Amino acid sequence: MNVISLERMRDRLHAKLEDRARMAFIERDFQRALRDSRQALRYGSRCFQAHALHGDVLCALGREDDALAAYHQARRLAPGRAEPYWSVSTVHSLAGRWEQALRYLDLAQARLKRGDGPLYEWVAEDRAIALAKIGRRQEALDALRWGLRRRPRGVRLRELRAELTARAPPRSSGPASLKPVP
Repeated sequence: MNVISLERMRDRLHAKLEDRARMAFIERDFQRALRDSRQALRYGSRCFQAHALHGDVLCALGREDDALAAYHQARRLAPGRAEPYWSVSTVHSLAGRWEQALRYLDLAQARLKRGDGPLYEWVAEDRAIALAKIGRRQEALDALRWGLRRRPRGVRLRELRAELTARAPPRSSGPASLKPVP
């Protein structure tokens, strides 16, 4: 066998194992997903998606530190892609570390490219939530506006905007003398 066919076989095996891990993850069989994602990494250690999937599995198993390590490896392998930064932010959000989550969400937003599809919506939503959690409501609304410009049909973005707008402090209706008397 020549080198090219060995490399091709290795790539096919990696893809097959990654697909199996993804299916196990979707089926919520996290132990099988973990086993298959580890094997996929053996054959595709330079594939950022394999590291991101492995991080997703670890996160689902509650292994935060290991998930962060996998996501950071994905980030190092694909520094120009938004997804690994968003994945890191997700772990910080789940742990309630809103400032750290926001830092990675800003980095993810800066790397979004045409064709990233729903990632625009996810980043906008997560940024808005993090900003609202740390008390920066107006910036949260701005993040939602940004997301809706890119994903105008974003149902979750519209719902979150309505939630944040409903919590707005009451506006003054003018001078006290013009207010209706109860």
